[in-house]
Amino acid sequence: MGNSDNALRRLSVPFRPNWYDNRTSIGNVFEPGSTTTGDLTCIGTLLGNGGQIRLTRPYYGDIISANLTLQATTPVLSPTTLRFYKGDFNADGFTAVTSYSEARIASDWLAISGFNAALDYGSQDNVFIDGMDISYIIPTRGDSDYNADGFILGVDLVNRNPADWYLYNFRVDCQVQLGAIYG
Repeated sequence: MGNSDNALRRLSVPFRPNWYDNRTSIGNVFEPGSTTTGDLTCIGTLLGNGGQIRLTRPYYGDIISANLTLQATTPVLSPTTLRFYKGDFNADGFTAVTSYSEARIASDWLAISGFNAALDYGSQDNVFIDGMDISYIIPTRGDSDYNADGFILGVDLVNRNPADWYLYNFRVDCQVQLGAIYG
């Protein structure tokens, strides 16, 4: 690796946010192929059509890039569509809003992916998303919906049998701006 990334390291550092646990603690207890807990159950085993995953922010610095990696297998005999969108916090700053309009989800998905249509998967298809840029939906300082503790990635899963959804990997890799520390 040498000094090839020295210029970048002076301006930003890597950061991998943890997802919140629904027991009000923060945790990253996830082993590939296991039953997930906390907010990640919206991808793993929770009934319904997706949900929101609350992710932590760094204490110092601003997120300047965020890339999603997701690896899973879709349900048996259940076609699945998948989209991502920006979630919002309720007034308490911790609980996620649970209802969003179709127009809002479609607009956010278009900003993230460049596609109008959702990703379609058949029965027991392998889902592999590597490095999808979700930085467009992360509120920044000064935005009215900015939360200093975290941000929310909404997951819209449709036509699925959650008992058979198998999640192998979920992570968001970010770069955090250090600011004017080095002059």
